[in-house]
Amino acid sequence: MADRPTKEKQPPKEIQPEPIPVYVRSHTRVKNEKPRKESEGKLADKWANYALVFDCETTIDIRQDLNFLWWRFCERKQGNYICQREGLVHADALDRESIALIHRYANVKGRKADVEEGCPEDILVQPRTDFVHGEFWTAVQAGAVIVCFNAPFDLSRLALEYREARKKNSDGQWSSGDTRANRTSSNRSYE
Repeated sequence: MADRPTKEKQPPKEIQPEPIPVYVRSHTRVKNEKPRKESEGKLADKWANYALVFDCETTIDIRQDLNFLWWRFCERKQGNYICQREGLVHADALDRESIALIHRYANVKGRKADVEEGCPEDILVQPRTDFVHGEFWTAVQAGAVIVCFNAPFDLSRLALEYREARKKNSDGQWSSGDTRANRTSSNRSYE
């Protein structure tokens, strides 16, 4: 058998990063800034007195089930949201080893919640069901604004149950039941 010519190994091609534009949309408020117009000073009254902020971390498979989430409950004071309580929530069916890891993280000596003075400094750890029936529902009843980093997705990770749509309502939307009793329009008949 004839010897094959050997190819010399070539060094990998250097990757040249290509700059791309990044667009960020944000609203900032300068602390202690005086309102420019009289109407701007009144806008603050439209802000909710409370905010529940959270972000979910999920499995990396196609289901993207909840692993855990971090949350903060804030109260608006002098135009700023101040954290009053924070915690970690784990999936109800998360394995014991992962739950133990979350508890160890929350209970590291010296680790305190970043909250206003006088508020509980421990990081509350609880299962999803307890969070939904407890802190989440309490925030909703208090009229808190719910802030998520990807709201439709994050809120769906909190769902405790779901129902399949059975029929379309009069607007052509899928529904799990008869929604005609919930209509409030006085000039339309749904019968």
